[in-house]
Amino acid sequence: MEITDTLLKGEHIASSDEDNDRLWSEVSVGFDTHRNFVVELEETGPTGRTYTRAVVDMDNTALLCNRFGTGLLELPAAMRKEFGDDFPNYPPSRMKAVFKDIADFLVETGCKFTVRTYTLPR
Repeated sequence: MEITDTLLKGEHIASSDEDNDRLWSEVSVGFDTHRNFVVELEETGPTGRTYTRAVVDMDNTALLCNRFGTGLLELPAAMRKEFGDDFPNYPPSRMKAVFKDIADFLVETGCKFTVRTYTLPR
């Protein structure tokens, strides 16, 4: 998987305060171009942009769909409903905790996933 993979059918979960232009972060969910379900933490700082992705294959994505009682295409919206925040105003450091909460939920659901981190310099 390349970091240029765009999240398809993506849903925004939470983000940090947009007024802080030097440090910013966001958690999103969706599918990559290989049809894996992805939880993505994007962090922007003074040295560049870092992406941390929990990548769930199709078999384990089926476990999530069963957990929510939803179809594959509705899964990102179900995750947003479970973890999303309509009025985010978090410090960037809080986004790591949101990502961890979702990763813990995946583990509790019995999903196996891989975590990949990429950094792009400024």
